[in-house]
Formats: sequence, C-alpha cells, structure tokens
Amino acid sequence: MAPKRIFISYRRSDASGHAGRLYDYLRDYFGPERIFFDVDTIQAGANFEQRITTELDNSDAVLILIGNQWLDIQDKDGNR
Repeated sequence: MAPKRIFISYRRSDASGHAGRLYDYLRDYFGPERIFFDVDTIQAGANFEQRITTELDNSDAVLILIGNQWLDIQDKDGNR
C-alpha cells in the first residue's frame, strides 16, 4: 500500500508563493512522494480534474491556503 499523501490546495493568483515555500518545507521533511503540489506533480497533458480527484481520495491531509484576496477575488465577469 502506498503511503498517504498531503495535498496542498491554493489559488495561484493569491497564494502561490506561500504554497511553494510550504511545499519545499514539507517535501524536505516527508519526502517528495508524500506531498501533492500541482505544479510539481501533474505531468503535462494529464487530465487535471481526474488527477486532482484521485490525489484528494489518496490524501490523509489537505492543507488549504487562503490568501489576502480570497474573499474579494472575481473572475473576468465580476463573479466571485
């Protein structure tokens, strides 16, 4: 059985720098095979949505980073 993973969830436009530093620390502590971080673990051409779902199903912990703009961020149409 594969070891369970830690999933890092974040909004790129708001918390990518903090997420990257958290990933570096957790990777050094637990090893890269235990940490899911989309930028470093999803290969080009992979089905992003399917991979995210699979990784969430196989994670013991999900760390959600909420940045300063989390409450106010909007899409191109002005929707939250």
